Amino acid sequence: MSAVKGAVVDGDLAAEIGRWAATGAVVYGIASGAHVFAVGALPIPEGPSSTAAWVNAFIDQVRPILPGGIEPVGVLSNATRDGADVDLTFSTDERGALRCLRRSASSTVAVPVKTQPGLASSLHCLTGVIDIGSHDLPFPSTREVAAQRLSESISAYMAKALFLIDGKQVAADDSSSVSSLGNKDGEHSVEFLVSTLMSTPVSPPRVRFSGSQHVLAYVLPTATITEAVRAVVDDVTRSSLHRLRVFSEDSPTEWSWAPDDASEGRKPAVFHLPRRLPFPVGHVRLSDYAFPGESVDEVNERVDEFTGRSNAFESFGAVVEEFPTIDELRPPVPQAIVRSTPAAKPSFLDLRLLFVLVVPIVIALLVAGTWRLH
Repeated sequence: MSAVKGAVVDGDLAAEIGRWAATGAVVYGIASGAHVFAVGALPIPEGPSSTAAWVNAFIDQVRPILPGGIEPVGVLSNATRDGADVDLTFSTDERGALRCLRRSASSTVAVPVKTQPGLASSLHCLTGVIDIGSHDLPFPSTREVAAQRLSESISAYMAKALFLIDGKQVAADDSSSVSSLGNKDGEHSVEFLVSTLMSTPVSPPRVRFSGSQHVLAYVLPTATITEAVRAVVDDVTRSSLHRLRVFSEDSPTEWSWAPDDASEGRKPAVFHLPRRLPFPVGHVRLSDYAFPGESVDEVNERVDEFTGRSNAFESFGAVVEEFPTIDELRPPVPQAIVRSTPAAKPSFLDLRLLFVLVVPIVIALLVAGTWRLH
């Protein structure tokens, strides 16, 4: 994998990057070949802790809030300005977060950076509501094994899907530019056709991950349709894995059954996962995830900590959610190919309402006997 040759920074961000360069900043970006497009930054706080350790922890926590197609790409530090050009130093200590850097590179790599006004506004946004299907996870199991199985299952599920962008079917290997789709405002609705045929379920206890999910992904105007499809798949996978992770954070390392449950005669249970809430940062929408019952203040505090955006939400809108029942999560009668409902082009407010009105993703514990998830 080649090293970064250069970075292009939106003109609106240049002043902030210059102001934070003395102490360093985490930079978000889109890897496009050997180049990086920066779309956001946060100053690294001063303190006794190791900068590298802080960056590693921050990268892990900020990645889930980013839309598909955008990754945290490095650390900006000790940059010097010379007209329109500056030198950025990207740390390679982020455990693979720097996809555009070769692994054999030294600890830091200096790259030239140029600014370009309005670059963020040129991004193409892909959005829509999709049914991610039902995915059975091993139980009992470790969180790591469950996450790996979910990732593999989603990848296999979406590999069989027929993608539609703006109502037109596209091929996953289409090398034409996403700009050729003809949408001048850069907003594209995403749908897909998928078979809902399901095999006969196995009898042992298991966890089923199921529900509908809002897709949010960005690509450069020069990106191919193949790259756009990949960004959508990445977003679905990243969002699903994050919901699974935050749900299980308070659970024991092993998902297991308790012997004393035998007398309780427990029935299958449904656990509601956190819903996705979008908020704008410049021309890009990021997302946070809120559990039912979590307050606006709690979410705003978290968003401020990771993005520097204060009071991102005034409210979550009217919460009118229809949670699926355990019977609805059981394998349905085989159906024909179905088409998901097209998503309208949402404003920031529309997006916020859309996330809370969509049938949420859930985890269901389907039991045979007396198993339960702790």
